[in-house]
Amino acid sequence: MVKVKKQRYQREFKQAWTQFASFPGYQMIEGTYPDGLPETISETFFSAMDQVNGLPVAQWTQADILAGLKLLHEQDESVDQFDEQFPVVSSLLLFIASRSDNDLNMVPLRDALTAYQDELAEAAAADGHLRWQSSVAAELKQQSVDWAKQFVSSDEFKALSIVPSKARLLILVLVGQAYEELQLTPDQWTAAALEQLLTGYVVNEMAFEPADYDQLPDLLAAFLAFAQREDLLSDAVVAEVQTATEKVMDQVVIAGKDDANYSPAKTVLLKMKADGVDINDQKLAKKYLSEYDDAVQVQRVLDGEVAYPGTVYVPKSEVETRHHVQQTANYKWYQAVATRTHDEGLKTARELWVKPEQKSVRQAHNQAEVVDIIVNFYDVMYADYVETPKRWEADHVAAYLTQLAGQTKVATYTFTTQMLRTLFGKLADEKVLTKKTAATLEQVCDRPYPRTAVAEKHEVHDLSKSRHGNKLLRRRKR
Repeated sequence: MVKVKKQRYQREFKQAWTQFASFPGYQMIEGTYPDGLPETISETFFSAMDQVNGLPVAQWTQADILAGLKLLHEQDESVDQFDEQFPVVSSLLLFIASRSDNDLNMVPLRDALTAYQDELAEAAAADGHLRWQSSVAAELKQQSVDWAKQFVSSDEFKALSIVPSKARLLILVLVGQAYEELQLTPDQWTAAALEQLLTGYVVNEMAFEPADYDQLPDLLAAFLAFAQREDLLSDAVVAEVQTATEKVMDQVVIAGKDDANYSPAKTVLLKMKADGVDINDQKLAKKYLSEYDDAVQVQRVLDGEVAYPGTVYVPKSEVETRHHVQQTANYKWYQAVATRTHDEGLKTARELWVKPEQKSVRQAHNQAEVVDIIVNFYDVMYADYVETPKRWEADHVAAYLTQLAGQTKVATYTFTTQMLRTLFGKLADEKVLTKKTAATLEQVCDRPYPRTAVAEKHEVHDLSKSRHGNKLLRRRKR
C-alpha cells in the first residue's frame, strides 16, 4: 500500500510540475533560482502534503495546504530556507487552484497564503529576523506618497530647480525599494543599505534621464533636510544616509548618466520620452509598447517599483511537438527544462531587442525576426543536444549553423550569426557563459558561410538525382 501511494504521489508531482513550468506565475520567479531548485522545492512540498493527508491533488483542501506549509516550515533548518521556498510553493498552489480538477478557490487561497506569510513574518520579526510583509509594503507605499506631497510643498524643495515628479519618484524609490529589496523601513536605513540602493536600483531602474542625475545630490540633500526638520527621519538615520551619499554619490551620478547601465524597461521608457510619446496617452503608449512587450515593466518603473524580467509572447507548441533526443551521454531530456529554456530564450530575445546598441537592428528588422532567431537557437540546442546555455558546445553550434545554411539565404544566415554573436556577448556579461566560452562560440559565428551545406542538402533532397529517389518518384506517379 505504501508503495502504491508513493508511486501516485511521484506521478502526480511530475504531471503537475510539467504543467506548472509553463505557468506565468512560475516564469516570474524562476530566474531568481539556480537551475533545478524550484523543481526540488516543489517536490519537497508534495512530499509534505503526502505526509499530511496522503490524498490525490484533486482532494486537497485549503486546511490541508496550510498544514502542509506548516510541516514544510518545521522541517526547514532556518528562516531563510523557508523564505526561499515560499514563492515557489505559493505560485505552485495558485496554479493548482486555477485548474478545474479540484475544489480549491483561488482568491481565498491567495488571501490565506498572504496571511500565513505575514503571520510567519511577525513571528520572525519577534525573533530578530527581517521578512517581507504585504501589509507593511502597503503602509510604506502610502507613507511615501504622503511624504512626497509634503516635500514638494516645502521650502527645501522650492529652493531647487527640479520638477515635482522627480522628487516624488525619488521618495517612492527610496522608501519602497529599501523595503522591497532589503526589508528595511525608513527608521532602519543604514549606510550600507543606501549604498546598495543608490548604486543599484537608482542607476539601473529609476526613471531618471541622464541629465537628472546632475541634480540628484541636491535633491537628496534637500529631502534629508526636510525629513529631519519634520521628524520623519531621526538624526541617526539622516547621518547614515549622508555617510552613504558622501561615499558613492559621485559614482552614482557618473553611472546614471551612462545609458549602458539602464535596464531594458528603463531604456524603453526613456526612448518613449525622446520620441515624444505621451506616456499618459494610454492608446498611443500601448501601441508604442506593443513593439517591445514592456508595458508591465515600464509601468512598474513609473510607479517606482521593481521591473520584473519580462517575456515576449510566443506559443510553446513547437516545444511540445518538436522532435528531440531522449538523452545524451551526460544528460536526459525533460519537458519542464525544455519549456524553461524556451521561456529563457524569449526573455533574452526581448532584452536584446531593446538594448540601445541594437538601434540599427531595430531600423532594419522587426522584433519577430530577432525573437525567431534567438528562440529557435535555444530550442534546437536543447532538443538536439540537451544543452541549456551554460552547456552550449562550439561543435554543436557549428552543426546548428551548417544545418541553417542549408535552409536559408546568405543574408538570413549572416544576420543570424550577427545576433548569435550579440547573444553570446550578453550572456558573458551576465556570467551565464564564461568569457572564454563566449569567445569560442563567437569564433564559430565568424566562420564563412558554408556553401557546401547547400549543395549537399540539395543532393539529398532532390529525389530525381538518386536511384532510390527515382523509384520513389515512379511510385508516386502510379
